[in-house]
Amino acid sequence: MRQPSTILHALCGITSAALLSTPIFAGALPVNGRPTPGLSQFDSAMQAFMETNGMEAAVMGVMRNGRIVYLKGFGYDYDDNNLPENTPFRLASCSKPLTVAAVRQRIAAGDFAVGDHAFNLGQPGGGLLNYTPFPSLGDNRLKNITIQHLISHQGGWDRGIVGDLTYMETDIADDMNVDSPPGRVNTVRWILGQPLQFTPGTDTAYSNIGCLCMGLIVEQETGQSLINYVRGHVLTPDMWVPSTEIFQARTFRDWQNPREPHYAGEGIVSNIFDNYGGPLVYKPYGGFDVEARMGQGGYCCSAATMLKSLQTYHCGAYDSDLGKPINATDPLDSAEAHNGSQAGVSTYMVQRTDGINVFIAFNENDHDDGEHYPTDFYNNSIKPLLDAGNLSWPNSDCDGAWVLTGGLLSGGLGGYNRPYLSFSYAMSEVADGTKVRLKAGASTFTGTINKQLLLDAPLGVATIGQ
Repeated sequence: MRQPSTILHALCGITSAALLSTPIFAGALPVNGRPTPGLSQFDSAMQAFMETNGMEAAVMGVMRNGRIVYLKGFGYDYDDNNLPENTPFRLASCSKPLTVAAVRQRIAAGDFAVGDHAFNLGQPGGGLLNYTPFPSLGDNRLKNITIQHLISHQGGWDRGIVGDLTYMETDIADDMNVDSPPGRVNTVRWILGQPLQFTPGTDTAYSNIGCLCMGLIVEQETGQSLINYVRGHVLTPDMWVPSTEIFQARTFRDWQNPREPHYAGEGIVSNIFDNYGGPLVYKPYGGFDVEARMGQGGYCCSAATMLKSLQTYHCGAYDSDLGKPINATDPLDSAEAHNGSQAGVSTYMVQRTDGINVFIAFNENDHDDGEHYPTDFYNNSIKPLLDAGNLSWPNSDCDGAWVLTGGLLSGGLGGYNRPYLSFSYAMSEVADGTKVRLKAGASTFTGTINKQLLLDAPLGVATIGQ
């Protein structure tokens, strides 16, 4: 069980979600998900990596030729139960390909062009976002930033020189005399009041600002929230991605989806929220405004959802095709990857040219030595196994919401080892686009199924409504 850090007993005003330190568990970490004996090397590699690094929770999914053949949860959930394989994690910067995919769709629809100016700052022809810089325009070159510059990290911002401006939330709130956190629009207005570090288009420096702004542009042009647009157009129920598996990440535990894992500490910091909780928090729970990461790093998704995105859209962080559909016009002609890091989470997504896609998420951030957990794990443990080409691949799917067909109880999480405990309860929990995997048995369910579902009984005969 988790033990609160002793130092916290002396501190007042810390939210209950913050009173959690990294737990210590004895023995081998549990593995959850549909058994895949031919890929047991993946299980043991993940267990060894997590135990070596003192880690608590992870998910990994593998898709081969369009079929999810490996999907496992490792370790423990927020309540110290075994972590289901369908646990949704904050994506951090693995959110970016989804935002750019939305932008690519709006370009294809004719809302704007890749060469259009991102900001309307009084330049000839104007621009898309009509935000007044605070306190005034910080650099005349901001007028020249295009959508392409935002996509390709060539907007002129270099966080290696000035830091990540999107995380300077208390400074922004103080400067603008508004409550902290200041939110996305005020953050962009403040950024427009700062100087650039290079002329747009002349250099490349990874920046969160591009996808922050592109998320706002999608919302402005479509009249929808970014998450609703993505759910309706980028990863949709018609693609077998239910809304339960992709949603906006939230800051505090009592705001979050209860299925999410514990995001491990990274130390005690000041709560940046003026009007919620106590003055001190663990960094993942109030050390920054997770809602304001929408666009740049604010989605929360299951591994199966991310594998579907890897099947559908280019993900390479600096690839010229980032966010474009994978098709004959823009094929996957080389391996692509994207990683993500935030306090309490690290993620990695990989598209290989052999038809294999991989998604990995841990509930901790980077190594102390600067290595990125999931990138390190993939490159040193998983990639060699895949490259060897001698794995015994399953012929069955591992994704979907599992249901104990003959059960009579409410409860369960839809994982293979923690299925929904009755068909009736499952029908109340799943959304359009869900693959419902029925465990063998019989249910007396007599209601109406009015959702778009794929019903499957891969483990034996399942009878509904006998």
